[in-house]
Amino acid sequence: MKTLVFYITNGNQLASRQFLSGTWAVRDNFSPSSSAKSSLGTQINSKALAVTTNGNASDSTEAYVFFVATNGSAVCLNVTIGQDSIIASAGPTLPATLNGGHILALAAGEASIGRPQVGVLTSNGTVYYNLLFSFLDYGSWSNPECSYRV
Repeated sequence: MKTLVFYITNGNQLASRQFLSGTWAVRDNFSPSSSAKSSLGTQINSKALAVTTNGNASDSTEAYVFFVATNGSAVCLNVTIGQDSIIASAGPTLPATLNGGHILALAAGEASIGRPQVGVLTSNGTVYYNLLFSFLDYGSWSNPECSYRV
């Protein structure tokens, strides 16, 4: 089993640490497929981050990581965890309606085997908050469902 923790650094970068040989190894750079290692920036002062399996129940070395990119939109990253590297690639594009307003928090999980879900809490800054959920079905995210509005 590979133990991995994702986090956002004080410098607004997506990072991770992997538990290897009795110690935590820094994995602050991701290695996108067929390119050199690179860092992934997040929106300034955003700590919104969520991780879930990518729906492949037979493989615990792959996951979806959701974070708020530098442009303020929620994105899905597909990561494959290797012994000495993390391969990152773009995950399924999230519906544009999940990105309305200011993203305050992200949540992720698996609704059922092979059906990952993501929740996004947004605010327009003054009047209301929306909690929207979308489910991955056959490679595409469903239309977001509003489960809470204040």
